[in-house]
Amino acid sequence: LAQPRDASLGALAAGWLASRGPRAPRSSGRARAPRGAAPRHAAAARGAGATLNGATISVSQTQTLARADLLAAKPAFDPKHWPGGLEGAKRSHRPSLAYRLCLVAEGRFDAMITLRRAWEWDIAAGALVVREAGGIVTDSGGIEAPFNAPEAAHAGCLAAPPPIHAALLKARGL
Repeated sequence: LAQPRDASLGALAAGWLASRGPRAPRSSGRARAPRGAAPRHAAAARGAGATLNGATISVSQTQTLARADLLAAKPAFDPKHWPGGLEGAKRSHRPSLAYRLCLVAEGRFDAMITLRRAWEWDIAAGALVVREAGGIVTDSGGIEAPFNAPEAAHAGCLAAPPPIHAALLKARGL
């Protein structure tokens, strides 16, 4: 998981490795997982699938929102954002957008939602991992945003397996 501008303390605390960013220790060239934490390294290449510590990963097989475990900050669950409702979905939160994306890619959670602006350097690497693991990644309106565009901020981020992604868009009224 590479985050060129942000070594994301939340991801590191959870044991994820990240390439050195401005906040990472300069002596090692790599941010390290906390002592005693098992290192976790998600990787992907376009058309080559996604791996976690070298083992192939894939998004969850959950088919409905009623059984879905969603990663989102509490404000993202405000009913005003979901005219179709999120009945039965369970909300959890983890720090770091890239970390959340990788948790979706490995199938530990069914979706990741942020309705706030998402900077491409926070989501690009994780978005590739999710896509290569079989998921869909779009902005909060369902549009696949191009990376390296003139505007580096995206209108949120939804990442999920295809049936959950479609259900999220429907629940948003899109």
